[in-house]
Amino acid sequence: MSIESGPERQNAGRDPNYATEPNLNAHALFTNASRQYQKGQYTEALDQLNHLMNISREAKTYVLLAKVLLKLGFKTDAARAYQLAGEEKGSRSEHYLTEAMKLHFACGNEDEALSIGLPLLEKAKTDAEIAFIIASIFLKRDQKEILGLFKAPLSTSANIQHQSLAFKLLTADIDDAQDRDAVVNLFRKNPKSTVLRAAYLVFARETNDYAEIEKYYPDVQKALDAAKYEILAAESPYYHVTWCGDEKLNRWAGARSQPFAPAITEARRNMPHQWAKKIRIGYLSADFWDQHATMKLLQAVLELHDPEKFEVTLFCHTKESNLARDRGNRGNWGRIIRINDLSDEAAASVIRTEGIDILVDLKGHTLDNRLKILNHQAAPVQVSWLGFPGTTTNIDVDYVIGDPHVLPEGSQKHYYEKFCRLPETYQPNDPYYRPRPYGIARKDLGLPDDAFVFASFNASRKISLQTINLWIEILRRTPDSVLWLMCKRDA
Repeated sequence: MSIESGPERQNAGRDPNYATEPNLNAHALFTNASRQYQKGQYTEALDQLNHLMNISREAKTYVLLAKVLLKLGFKTDAARAYQLAGEEKGSRSEHYLTEAMKLHFACGNEDEALSIGLPLLEKAKTDAEIAFIIASIFLKRDQKEILGLFKAPLSTSANIQHQSLAFKLLTADIDDAQDRDAVVNLFRKNPKSTVLRAAYLVFARETNDYAEIEKYYPDVQKALDAAKYEILAAESPYYHVTWCGDEKLNRWAGARSQPFAPAITEARRNMPHQWAKKIRIGYLSADFWDQHATMKLLQAVLELHDPEKFEVTLFCHTKESNLARDRGNRGNWGRIIRINDLSDEAAASVIRTEGIDILVDLKGHTLDNRLKILNHQAAPVQVSWLGFPGTTTNIDVDYVIGDPHVLPEGSQKHYYEKFCRLPETYQPNDPYYRPRPYGIARKDLGLPDDAFVFASFNASRKISLQTINLWIEILRRTPDSVLWLMCKRDA
């Protein structure tokens, strides 16, 4: 069975002699076909419809044909029949096109499904079935440009497959309003999900919504009190450490009590390596542009490496949009090798080819990291520093650089890495490139002239409920004091 669409279908299959027989009536043929369909006489109904299509082609004829073809197991032909019904531009045109798209998708005809679905993009914003098909195909093809459109209909759908896809479409961008709304929708439908509760609390902390934090945190605390640490598997290590100062629990974030197979480390350390007169240091980061916070700390450190003793190579996976914002200092930091388009394994191979002795990852568990590169035997010595001063779980790292404050005595048992403590602070403070303060009056900032000013210019997500309660107590005990915070505009 083959159904044609487009202009050529107008004369397809016609028998000019048959159509002129006076006793044939389109209404009677349709009625007979309908009765036979209801009786389960699908072959007979198909025969009647083939005759009917010689003299009359209406949307209802194609719809009945589609139903008959489905019963006979011809799904692709049924999809084409529904498409023809939709092309008749009747009141149910979009419905028939949707049915055609669903059938094509079920048959694996992705191109056909997309050709029908893309003109229905406006409807897809509210129709979860259309959104599911288009988003599934785009996600499979790694075409992520418009996937945000589908988070709302998918996250509000009662269909668990739709909800699962909505979760897959979530990004790691905390400022993505579509993500926030989708997480809220999904959590309301699945209030017992530890994964969604963790995601929901991330957004609550981002906006300092302490009422919601207080509402749901007791469930977390109850589980932790019962030593059910596996609930932390739902949290990313980064977002976990912003609210939890317990290093024992930090290591559980992401369900990584055992980081990885010891064979990975053993294989790396046993790889042949040619050492040279100079120590070859590689730095790995997505933040090699001078306006990023990491580089406001690190620029001078990179420039002050003794060239007689060290060769510095930057393995850069910085986004092009951020590179465009750099003011031109990158050339002073070391030799730069771009690895944006390389797989983790290929990037590790490049690092080995460069003969790097010590590889320092500057990202840790923060956004846009490429930590998995270190699990491919990139260098004989692998170090974590600066971006994430906690344990880099599930990653083959030898040392973490910290200080007595972020790596206090007694916390070693919660780290896979060995401690390398700097005497005062692990964080450099660039004396050359850091922003210089300029004179400004308190009144220009809305601050009282005679008050003691406490200040915290941290990201709002780092202000835990425990912290805010401590601040409240400090303010109560300090007459004529104010607290000056950096707040998000939409918080």
